[in-house]
Amino acid sequence: MTARPSLIAFRLFGVRLRVDPTWLILAFLVAWSLAYGVFPQLYEGLPVAAYWLMALIAVIGLSLSIIIHEFAHTLVGRAFGMPINQISLFLFGGAAELEEEPDSPKTELLMAIAGPVVSVILGALLLWLAALMGGAAEAETPGPPLAAVVHYLGLLNIVLAVFNMLPAFPLDGGRVFRAILWMAGGDRYAATRTATRGGRIFAVLLMALGGFAALSGALVAGLWWVLIGTFLFGASGAAWRDVQARRFLAGVKVRELMVTDVDAAGAEMSVADFVERLLYPRHHRLFPVLDGERVIGAVSESQVKKLPRQIWAATPVRAIMAAPSVAGSAAPDDDAATALTRLARSPYGGLLVTDNGRLAGLLTFKDVSDYLRVRTLLEG
Repeated sequence: MTARPSLIAFRLFGVRLRVDPTWLILAFLVAWSLAYGVFPQLYEGLPVAAYWLMALIAVIGLSLSIIIHEFAHTLVGRAFGMPINQISLFLFGGAAELEEEPDSPKTELLMAIAGPVVSVILGALLLWLAALMGGAAEAETPGPPLAAVVHYLGLLNIVLAVFNMLPAFPLDGGRVFRAILWMAGGDRYAATRTATRGGRIFAVLLMALGGFAALSGALVAGLWWVLIGTFLFGASGAAWRDVQARRFLAGVKVRELMVTDVDAAGAEMSVADFVERLLYPRHHRLFPVLDGERVIGAVSESQVKKLPRQIWAATPVRAIMAAPSVAGSAAPDDDAATALTRLARSPYGGLLVTDNGRLAGLLTFKDVSDYLRVRTLLEG
């Protein structure tokens, strides 16, 4: 696994906001449906460019609405000490990416409900603003075109809140459902199992409903429901597997899983020597870079590929390496479950394991997955 590509990435209030390339698909579908469907019906006779401008404003407003929704989750989570450092926009909306699961049902409940509550408040404010601007968009005289855009965004925020509160894990409603089960039974593992099963059942129903709608003539809407159902089914399964993995990794240290016999490149080794002596014979994805006995970076085939072959012999590995903070690192006594989250963010699928700046080993997805495979085989 590697870090996912981003169309745009920047930081806001200490949180990294990334826009996945798939977000363009959702943005285009929303803009197209508004520019050729909703707005021309409300305002006949306007230039096509005007409809597209209204649609563009709506898409920007939708993006901001989702970011505000996810920031609500983030701020509440941080108030309870949870490290949430990234929000992503992608094909099916947005997500505040948790680095670890909530440690109490109260935290889970308040975090999950924060987003929908903020969306409802935002939706109500936008509907009120649209009324001040000249009336509701569906009124007989809809008022200025901008009022229709603001009214549409107000309704969309209400819909966003309602959809997210459906009891389908990992939607917000599914997390609320898990928190209630967790409170009642005191067992997060059992609560997660029930909540994710419910999420998969809901996903199957949504796919079936979408298929029926598509066969009945609503092709675009039906296919969209099928896509959303497919995503929810996969997300529920992934959430369950993640909880299983973290359960098996509880109490396990990185030193118990890491590889200690590691091939490393010297900082002054030429890229040509690195390729011939290490990359070709060992064909690993990640190699530590050492300056004496200290780890100063990491190098992989992706960095070599960017360098013209004719200057390999004259270029030291130091010149193309990534810093340890970019490659990802861990300490031998770090919790393996926490390291798994860092692995998911590593662009090289591995972590440098260092002890006071010295190389202790390397932790890869294969190391973790092999351990989990044996635990799952023996313990179910």
